[in-house]
Amino acid sequence: MFGFLKRKKAADPPTPAPAAADPLLDAAQRGDPEAQCSLGEKYYYGRDIEKDQAQAVMWYQKAAEQGHAPAQLHLGWCLQHGLGTRQDHAQAAAWYQKAAEQGEPSAVNNLAWLYQKGYGVPQNYAEALRLFKKAAEEGVVPAMYSVGVFYRNGYGTKKDPEEAVRWFIKAAEMGDRKAQYHLGVCYEKGVGTERDPEEAARWYRKAAEQGSPGAQFSLGYCYDKGLGVEQDRAEAGLWYRKAAEQGHISAAANLAYLHYYGFGVEENDAEAFRLWKIAAEAGNINAQENLAFCYEDGVGTDKNLTEAEKWYAIAAEGRRERARKDPTRTKEQKDMEEMLAGLRRMLRMNHD
Repeated sequence: MFGFLKRKKAADPPTPAPAAADPLLDAAQRGDPEAQCSLGEKYYYGRDIEKDQAQAVMWYQKAAEQGHAPAQLHLGWCLQHGLGTRQDHAQAAAWYQKAAEQGEPSAVNNLAWLYQKGYGVPQNYAEALRLFKKAAEEGVVPAMYSVGVFYRNGYGTKKDPEEAVRWFIKAAEMGDRKAQYHLGVCYEKGVGTERDPEEAARWYRKAAEQGSPGAQFSLGYCYDKGLGVEQDRAEAGLWYRKAAEQGHISAAANLAYLHYYGFGVEENDAEAFRLWKIAAEAGNINAQENLAFCYEDGVGTDKNLTEAEKWYAIAAEGRRERARKDPTRTKEQKDMEEMLAGLRRMLRMNHD
C-alpha cells in the first residue's frame, strides 16, 4: 500500500529563452539609415510588429537627417498628413525638396501638389506644372494625370485640350482610374479629341471597375441612354446603384427615376422617394422637383402639401441661382419658374 499521497513540489517555471536578436533593430540603433528607414516602414504599416506611426516618424527622421531620400519622402508624407506627428505642410515641403534634389520622383510629385494647393509654400501653378511634368517624365503615374488636368484647365499654362488628352492617355494606360474617367469624358464630349461614344464607354468601364463613382455614374448613363453601348437599363441600374452607394448624388436621382417607372429595375415608388430625398437634400434640383411631386401626389410617401410647396420653392431658388451663374439658361429658368409658380399656387389653393 502507498498510503496518503503528498502534494508534489511545484516545478519551477521554465526559464524563457532569450529573445532572438533583431538584426534590423540592431542595425538601426547602430545608425544605419537604410535599416532605420526599413524599421520606420515596419512601424508605419504594422508589418510583423504593432503599428505605431509615432515610432515610424522617429526612425524616418533619423534616416532622413542622414540624407536618406526614401526616408525624407516618407517623413514628408507623415508631416503632410499629420500621421504620427503634428501636421506641418511647411516641414513636409522642406523634406520633399531634399528628397527631390536627390532624384526621388514621388517627392517631386508630392511637392508639386503642395505648390498646386499653396500648402506650406506659396501657391504657384507654373511651378506645380513644372514639377508634375518632371515627375511624370520619371514615370509617376498620378503626375501624368495631374499634367493632363493642368493642360485641360489652363493651370500655369494656356489651355491645351489635345495635350491634356495625350497625358490622360499615358496615365489611363498605366491604370490610373482618375485619368481613365477623365479620358472617357473627353471622348464623350469631344474635348481634345474626336467625339467617340464607344471609346468613352470603354474608358468609363475601366475606371468604374476600379471603383470610381463618377465613372460608375457615367457608365450607367451610357447604358441608360444607349451611348456607345447597347441600351440596357438593368445594367444602368446596377452602375447607378454602385455610384449612389458611394454618395454620387446624380446617380441616386437617376436610379430613383428608373425605380419610379420600373425601367430595368423593380418598379418601387418607396425606393424612388427615398433616393430622390437623398439627392434633393444634397442639392440636386431635378430631385427636389421630383420630391415635391412625390409629396404632392403621395408617391412612395404620405401626401404632404406643405412639404411639396417647400421643395418646389427650394428647386425654384436653385434654378434662379443657376441662371445667375449661367445667363444662357435664362429662358429655361423663366419657363421653369412659371411652371413651378403655377404649381405652388395650385398647392396653396388645395391646402387652403
